[in-house]
Amino acid sequence: MTPDAILARLQKPLVTQPADATTFRLGIVLNGTVSAGAWTAGVLDFLIEALDAWEAAKRAGEDVPRHSVRLDILGGASGGGVCAALLARAATCRFRHAQTAAGAPGNPFWQLWVEQLDIEAMLGARDLEDPAALAASVLDGWAIEQAGSLLLDWGPGAPGVSALETPRAWLADPFRVLVTLTNLRGVPYGIDFAPPAATPGGAAPRPRASHYVDHADHALFAFPLRSGAAPDSLDLRGDEWLVGPDFARDRAEWARFAEYAKATGAFPSGFPPRRLERPAEHYRWRAALLPGWTDARGVVHPPRARLRTPRWEALPPERRPDGGRYVFDCVDGGALNNQPVELVRIALAGLGNSLERDGKAARAAVLLIDPFAAAPEAPLPATQGLDLLGVAGGLIGAWKSQARFATSDLLLALEEGVGSRFLLTAGRKTPDGGTLWGGEALASAGLGAFLGFLDRDLRVHDYLLGRRNCRDYLASHFVLDEANPLFGGLAARAPGLASEYRGRAPGTLQIIPLVAGPRAPLPQPEWPAGRTWTGGLEARIRARLRRVADRLAEGQGVGVLARLAARLAAGRGAEAIARQIRRGLHEVERPR
Repeated sequence: MTPDAILARLQKPLVTQPADATTFRLGIVLNGTVSAGAWTAGVLDFLIEALDAWEAAKRAGEDVPRHSVRLDILGGASGGGVCAALLARAATCRFRHAQTAAGAPGNPFWQLWVEQLDIEAMLGARDLEDPAALAASVLDGWAIEQAGSLLLDWGPGAPGVSALETPRAWLADPFRVLVTLTNLRGVPYGIDFAPPAATPGGAAPRPRASHYVDHADHALFAFPLRSGAAPDSLDLRGDEWLVGPDFARDRAEWARFAEYAKATGAFPSGFPPRRLERPAEHYRWRAALLPGWTDARGVVHPPRARLRTPRWEALPPERRPDGGRYVFDCVDGGALNNQPVELVRIALAGLGNSLERDGKAARAAVLLIDPFAAAPEAPLPATQGLDLLGVAGGLIGAWKSQARFATSDLLLALEEGVGSRFLLTAGRKTPDGGTLWGGEALASAGLGAFLGFLDRDLRVHDYLLGRRNCRDYLASHFVLDEANPLFGGLAARAPGLASEYRGRAPGTLQIIPLVAGPRAPLPQPEWPAGRTWTGGLEARIRARLRRVADRLAEGQGVGVLARLAARLAAGRGAEAIARQIRRGLHEVERPR
């Protein structure tokens, strides 16, 4: 495809906008989570339940709002990308929803985030059983392998799971999933400068270029809802992977998708990096906008779209893609882009275009789902300054916070009257009538959000809180002005019906009406304090760290003294981690 044709396709919405004004298009962005992925999983579990109940009510001819919502794309980073992958797997199946602490057999969100992702698997040594295996991470990567297995093996035949007879009307066909990646190899790009003027009789000037390497990567997958759809009929872009709905026949496509899902969740150093492969052609489908400007005459020049073409030829021959195959190692997508808002927004609007913001006219929106979007954390400087480890820890904290959000994304989501950007975060009511937001509301937020992996009760609380938060948000805040054409004049035509689906702000209606079971308020889950915490964790952490230290020492061929020093450092590291765990568990014991 020519560069002009690629650019023209990028400037179009990824999924065609319906002509009918009574369909609202939705893109969901799922933030990185660590163990708070249990909260995000609960949000998605309830969202699917609410949309299914509404569609069932419409099919049954019940007196409910008749407009439509269509989910076009999910974009996720880290744990959010894993949650997006689970929704993709569950898209063509019916399953039970986890409505209580008892859970639901066969529910993929509950099964992975509550039952499976636990410290037991992470402190093992299965990744080091092979004497030739590299020590690639502090934790055993087997936990991530298990997550990938669930993504591949879950489906009809599991307890309470069956195939849907007809596709879900609230999903685009195909719908997309985008996951961010931190590409450790990177992709080379160049910026050409105008050549200097040739001198009379002199040699031709050498072209000049400035090169840079881009490490903030992403991958895009398309999921048709019906078997047998011809790829040519799906209007796929040249940088998309197709993943068919037949779990058995299309297993190779699902296996590739699972590898990318594991890659976006490969927390740096915590879990091992992943080696991926893709066509180098995918990187021709990257573009940027040159800023607009106003000239001295007051003429406004709009932003201009430009392709970013990889400069593979600038690399030594042995480093260029081999036969069009680009192989790279990568870690957690949240390391560089923990909230792919702009990528999802461009998928809805097209490069260089904007979504209508006015709540009276908006026809599409980006919904940000982030368990931690709340009060800032800016601790005071250490009284005695920072040593080497303190600098490293502070840098990691700054890097993590910086990757979460662009300020403009937050402001636009909270701006009154904006109907194209919404934000849902964790919230918990306190006994005195107040509300805790973000990490303060979560039981899993301690230890850099790793705390939830230590105890199932913490994950159960956060999962059920996610369901409650989603229900309350859909009822009160995920709304548009009643004059929006989406509702077809419902407020004037059927004021009694409209009154049942009012939002919190006057003159607004729910975008996703809550009907039947999802309409009922959900109780706030009991805070998981007063539990008996299992002992012996420090010893297991020490054993894991020493195993990793020994393997690293073997790989470097160091002497006995160096190995003893490494084991001593592992013991000290285990003590430090145990202190942080105790601090995190102490915080959970504080009544809320």
